Amino acid sequence: AALVQTALRAGKHVILEKPISASKADADTIVEAAETALASRRLHTSLDIGMRWNEALIKLRGELLARKLGPLLGGVLRLHFKRWPRKWQVQPWCAGRAEGGALREVGTHYLFGIQEVFGHGSIKRVRAQVSFPDGPDGTAAEDAVDGVLEVVASAFGNSAPIEIGLSVRTAEPIKHDLYELEITGQQGSLKLFDFTSLEDGNGKTLVQDADYGRRECIDELLAAVEEGSSPKNMVTARQARNAQRVLDSVFASNGVWVPVCYE
Repeated sequence: AALVQTALRAGKHVILEKPISASKADADTIVEAAETALASRRLHTSLDIGMRWNEALIKLRGELLARKLGPLLGGVLRLHFKRWPRKWQVQPWCAGRAEGGALREVGTHYLFGIQEVFGHGSIKRVRAQVSFPDGPDGTAAEDAVDGVLEVVASAFGNSAPIEIGLSVRTAEPIKHDLYELEITGQQGSLKLFDFTSLEDGNGKTLVQDADYGRRECIDELLAAVEEGSSPKNMVTARQARNAQRVLDSVFASNGVWVPVCYE
């Protein structure tokens, strides 16, 4: 948070890597600093989360809006890894609970993506059990998460919330890491996998290896800076904090339902 404040005080626009921070307090400080700088000095703060421009995610939302699956029944988010940290993640913090871990590093993309599909603030409650290899008072990142996200799906014709299961594993005997968000309805299912591909329940590919949206993150920030306007489509600090709020609730749940407090 201090680096963001310093940059904004120096009159610089800011783009942050996800997640927005490693703590609730830092996230709140960043959001306040970003919104104050925008209102008073037209300085922009954005996040490098490309899900907003991910063609596969956009297609998923379009199919749901078109009621292609009929009434929605639920879903599951699976993030399974052969090892964590992954082979190329050599920085020690990736394996630590304070700043790293699979749910924080990878789950942020998908938790943000769920809110892009269903609406920001749509994840109302979570219930999760998180296990750590060195126990609850240690420093190592989680090795397993089992949980449920309660999601409002009224935009897709559902009068009641749906439940999206959450499964994270970090030492699975699998050939390839698994990144999947699957949504199921009465008339079929859709699966977003490997971040940027989408297939239906029959295995038909609808989108294959689309661009993730990294360039658009930069383009949107530059456009706002050049035009001197309010953010139009870039990911704001407040929107990025929404994903972290879900993470905070998952880690705080301890097996019971807890609300996701976005403010």
